Amino acid sequence: CLTDEDMRILLSLSGELGITDCENQVKIIRYVAELLKKAQDGAQEKLLSYSKLYTNVSVGIGAIFAILLF
Repeated sequence: CLTDEDMRILLSLSGELGITDCENQVKIIRYVAELLKKAQDGAQEKLLSYSKLYTNVSVGIGAIFAILLF
């Protein structure tokens, strides 16, 4: 379930590790952790908005069927 952006972030991490000194590797890991946190927050916002949408659509369809059956 990883998006292209998620894969890009993780691949950038793997490409940089082992190339630079320990101090720069720690900076890279912290930067990637920050990028992943932002991506997680964005995914959480999408989840909330889509769950509200799907709930409303389901209730609406249920109401339509109830009206059609009566």
